[in-house]
Amino acid sequence: MSPPSQGNAGFQRAATKFKQSIPKTVWEQFAHDSNSLSSLHVEIKAIHKSHGEAGSLRNTARLGKFIEAMTQFGKVIEVFVNASEFVCFIWIAKTHLDTFDKLLDAYDRIGSAIPGHLLYKDMFREHENLKVILEDYYSDVLQFHQEALKVFGRSKWKDLFHATWKSFDSRFGPILQSLQSRRELLDSEKLSASLDHIHIIRQRIDGLYQDQIRAVDDQAQERHRSRMTLIKEKLRAPEYYIDQEVAAGKREGLDTGQWAFEEPQYTAWSDHTVSAHSVLYINGIPGAGKTTLVSSIISRLLKTQSSKPSPSHSVAYFYFKHGNSEKNNHGSFLKAVLTQLISQDTATSQGFFQELSSQADVNIRSRESLQTLTRAALEEYRVSFLVLDGLDECDRGQAEVTVKWLLSLLDDDRYVGKTSLRILFSGQRDGLLDALLRSYPAICLESSKHTADIERYCLQYVPKLRKKFPMTKELETDILSLVSTRAEGMFLYARVVLEYLLRQVSVAKLKKAIKPDVFPTKLESAYERITAGIYESEHESERETAQRIIALVVTAKRDLKWREIQSFFCIDSSSGTVDPDERLQVNAKDLCGSLVDVHPATGQASEHEHAVRIVHDTARGYLVNKKLVNEALENARVLSFCMEYLTSGPFSRVNRSDAVAAHARRAYYSLQDYAVAHWYNHATELAATRLCDSKDSLGMREESKRATGLLARFLVDYGSSPDLSGSSTSLQATLDTLPSDERDRTSLLTIEQRTTWIRHEIETLRILRDDEKRVLAELHGLVFGYKMKQEPEVSDRVVQTLEAVLSTGEPEIIEKDWVSWLISEGHQAIAFMILSYPKTRLIYWSLKMLRDLAAEKSSANLIDLLNNLLAEATARLFANARR
Repeated sequence: MSPPSQGNAGFQRAATKFKQSIPKTVWEQFAHDSNSLSSLHVEIKAIHKSHGEAGSLRNTARLGKFIEAMTQFGKVIEVFVNASEFVCFIWIAKTHLDTFDKLLDAYDRIGSAIPGHLLYKDMFREHENLKVILEDYYSDVLQFHQEALKVFGRSKWKDLFHATWKSFDSRFGPILQSLQSRRELLDSEKLSASLDHIHIIRQRIDGLYQDQIRAVDDQAQERHRSRMTLIKEKLRAPEYYIDQEVAAGKREGLDTGQWAFEEPQYTAWSDHTVSAHSVLYINGIPGAGKTTLVSSIISRLLKTQSSKPSPSHSVAYFYFKHGNSEKNNHGSFLKAVLTQLISQDTATSQGFFQELSSQADVNIRSRESLQTLTRAALEEYRVSFLVLDGLDECDRGQAEVTVKWLLSLLDDDRYVGKTSLRILFSGQRDGLLDALLRSYPAICLESSKHTADIERYCLQYVPKLRKKFPMTKELETDILSLVSTRAEGMFLYARVVLEYLLRQVSVAKLKKAIKPDVFPTKLESAYERITAGIYESEHESERETAQRIIALVVTAKRDLKWREIQSFFCIDSSSGTVDPDERLQVNAKDLCGSLVDVHPATGQASEHEHAVRIVHDTARGYLVNKKLVNEALENARVLSFCMEYLTSGPFSRVNRSDAVAAHARRAYYSLQDYAVAHWYNHATELAATRLCDSKDSLGMREESKRATGLLARFLVDYGSSPDLSGSSTSLQATLDTLPSDERDRTSLLTIEQRTTWIRHEIETLRILRDDEKRVLAELHGLVFGYKMKQEPEVSDRVVQTLEAVLSTGEPEIIEKDWVSWLISEGHQAIAFMILSYPKTRLIYWSLKMLRDLAAEKSSANLIDLLNNLLAEATARLFANARR
């Protein structure tokens, strides 16, 4: 019977919501295979027969209650809606027997919770206003299907079933309780009450359901966050999100780039309702504003994704950065994208947590493994947007590897009919990118629309000038005309020149700056004007300080925080001391002007946490080409500092906790993270530098020789093998003794153990004086790191197992079931260390964590036991290190 046009709004809302929540292909299969209860009977018989022939018969009679309930329910609501639009979808799980059993149980429980509605058919016809109760039943049943389809609608649901069913089961409970509550209402005498009273009862039931779902979701999110903490530690992806924040910050709230969203190439690429793959290529000259436009696109995609309660698509992005070893290669791209894909779905993180926990770190971070994991993660979404910027900034050959690999995914059969890939490439037009992407739609930032966008940007910037200078309308018009005309499609030129004009100190200086013989006609001449004001300043102290900051920012292997730059000024690595009075009282922007950008860190209001980076790679090139920065010499100086710093007294292996704490209170360890992470990058770059015999290279030779000697000393101090003694004369010969893989290299050094111990001591600092707090905040930053939430008590089984493993002398032999038990008990951090660290290190750190926890609980006996175990573990640890 066809539903009437009026009175079925509630049913239609529930049906529409259900259809929108699942993939179109799944809905079509759902409707085709089980579009009526009669066809469902046929399907059940076929499944029963198939299982019987295979010798794996299942009790499909458990579906009887559900089918009977749905039959009666359909007859009652057929005057309101087409009841055949929902029935169970057992066909999707019929070949997976473990799953099939669980699904049959779920339907059996639902059937028990739904009453025989035919008993109430006449009452519903007489009192049509009571149909809201039927709408509630209809909504609950469809909600069950929606949750179940989150499991079975996944392309790899069989592989991830055990990981995802638990989350479904937790959400099934509130649905079942809601159905039972509605049955109680239907069976009670309350139906004779007023409609208002019934409405109140319904609200109470719905409120209870929502409270339960929120509690389930909160627990799921908490577990998701814990898993992601460990997954991120496993993958060690670069801080990709910072580049998006920086690029978005450069927009300064201005609506530039909006024209691109109306381009047919973009609208076709971004349409997530289309199932086909799509590629878009954004290109333009250096400084055209590609990165800024890309950041707008990413922001738009993320906003669309966040507006959906259960996002059906993923958004992952990556900004390649020239000279940054963490962001200029294919491997870094894969780690960043994989981390994002896993983090956007709780079920995905659960499945991948199990997968990653079973693999060694060195295997996970191999290219083959990362590509396999990323391909699998992409399958988890109906639509996956991948946005890549700065491909021209990749290390040699890496852009080609990345582009070809992504394009190869478009021909991968695993995505057919399941996942739509939307890939956006952005970079300068060069022979490589043009050749690889010539057959795909493109948006070029050389159009008249782009030029008009620059003019609009200049117009929106003028209020800043007007606020500082009492300008005439004529002067304002002249500035707008000059900047927009000379920009020639280059956003960077407009931004740098406008900022240069804003830094003038008077109207007279402003007018002089725009005279024909002074006004910069090209980007390079703009850089020339800016650097002249810095490098030719009559104030020696400001000039030398600015030059040193610029050199550090150009040479650093990642963005430096302002407190880290301050630390380079304060720490004397040769004496192992720190002088807080060397802290700069002038910020980087005031000293270096338009050559640098300063960007706030996420959730950090303190300026000490702000990231300082060069304004653009063209500025870096100008400084190096004009020999204002001797990149090779500065690189050697930073390497020398890192090696001398890490071998200075405060890092000595014989230091006691009180000595480390004393140095920590003075913020001596504020550059530990940078030095440990990037000394090798500076060393390999220095080794690749070709020295000439010119007079200018004399200082470079001396610094290179010094750095080589300090590196040899470093390897003697931290090496776990005599083979790592290093050469005091040949840097390359020394590097040849070290593995290029970070994990393999770290396994031959004791630097990880020593610095982790120092970090632990820093995190446990207590009772700081006000001056110590201030120094730590301005140089070291946050001293209390993230700590894994622990169980209220330490289980004896953990202690006994650790003791048993330690006594064997072979601590790497650990049963998987014990690791799984640790995870289930909430000891994820310990389990992760066991999976991550080989031999005695895992025992050492696991015992330290447990001892600290025992101290918090004031368990004297347990503390004594753990201290004894820890003493033995420590002795073995350093014995191994000496060997």
